Parts: sequence; structure tokens; C-alpha cells
Amino acid sequence: MIVNDGLVLLEDVQLAFMATLEFGLFTTDVTITDATVAADVTATEAAWAGYARTTATSWPTPTITGSTASSQNGALLNFGNTSGSNQTFFGWFAIDPASGDLVAADNTGAIIIPSSGVYSFASVLTDTDAG
Repeated sequence: MIVNDGLVLLEDVQLAFMATLEFGLFTTDVTITDATVAADVTATEAAWAGYARTTATSWPTPTITGSTASSQNGALLNFGNTSGSNQTFFGWFAIDPASGDLVAADNTGAIIIPSSGVYSFASVLTDTDAG
């Protein structure tokens, strides 16, 4: 069993890694599975004016509730659209820029960012001790 202090220490290491990741958006209806790789999502990465990958660098010390350690990034991840028209994306991804490997991705379904709009979401890291 990983004890509470161990949960916090392990999550601190993960948070340091998470702070290096680049988050982006993909624009096709990709099915995300355990076998999804970076090329599956970056091949259709958003490219409209105002879009740029972003990082989640503000991770506070994890808190423990029961046997779960969690930390929520202190700032929202923001993706802009200054293209002059509405833009649609289907999900987000997180890539390790050092290796180019895909770390996480989610197909959220079609989401429209209006012209001159911004799409924002919070990132949370949670570790559960399954016993």
C-alpha cells in the first residue's frame, strides 16, 4: 500500500513532468484508445489564427482525500481563435515535447470556438491507491 506521504511524493514527481507537457487540440473525430499515438492527433492539429499549444505549469502541492491524491493546475488552459470564423475541434492532447510521445488525449465531441473566442479547460492530476 502506498501511504499518504508516498502519494504526495509520487504525485509531486508526476506534476514536475506534467509541467513540461504541451497541450493542443485536434480537429477530426479520432477515436482515442490505449494504442493511440501522437501522429493520430497531431496530423489534424488545429492551425487557425490565434491557436497555439499551451502548457500547464502551475501545479500546487497535492491534497489527499481518503486514499486519493489530486492537484488541479492553477490556471486554465486557453486556446484562442482570431481566424475571423468559427472553428471546430473534437478533442485535446498532451505531448511530451522532449520525446514527441503522446501522454494523454480525449475526444470531447465537436466543440465550436466562435470567431474571436477562447476555449478554456482545467487540468487535474489524480492518483488513487487501489490498495
